[in-house]
Amino acid sequence: MAGSLEVIRGCMFSGKTERLCRTLERFRSAGQEYLAFKPKIDNRYSDSKIVSHNGISIPAFSVESPREILENADQVGIVAIDEVQFFLTKEIVGCVEMLVREGRRVIVAGLDTDYRGSPFGFVGDLLAIADRDTHLTSVCAVCGKTATRTQLLVNKKPASTGEPVILVGGGERFGIKKYEYQPRCRGCHTIG
Repeated sequence: MAGSLEVIRGCMFSGKTERLCRTLERFRSAGQEYLAFKPKIDNRYSDSKIVSHNGISIPAFSVESPREILENADQVGIVAIDEVQFFLTKEIVGCVEMLVREGRRVIVAGLDTDYRGSPFGFVGDLLAIADRDTHLTSVCAVCGKTATRTQLLVNKKPASTGEPVILVGGGERFGIKKYEYQPRCRGCHTIG
């Protein structure tokens, strides 16, 4: 049986995690087993669940490295990985490729670009080997047009120009903290 890879990508607040959760719920309703994973750095809402900004959730393993995904995926046919951009090692690509070669259906979700509009992590590499690309957009917080960019609102700069900013955000929907990001269209997106 041939495996497959779907990449669900887009800017902040485009519904990536919600789409992932709803897809997995459909599989569960059809009696198909899956395992979901997320990077340990993403602890905004829960350590043991993937949670969308609007509160939809599914149980998940919180892992520090892609190797832990391989160690825990067992023989389940569907493997989901949320916030895939936070795995900042090429090992995530090898992990996903191995799961697909084993005949698994793999679905990953994450930001495709960082606040500068540059590729985020290895999401571009995953897109290059994907069987399906689900590109989601949002609504620009400034002008209301289609948003494809993520605007950083707080003054956090990367340690060097080659590193993306890792500032886990999004909890603001539940009143946890002030907004750190906004969805923006190309015209309203600024850097610096």
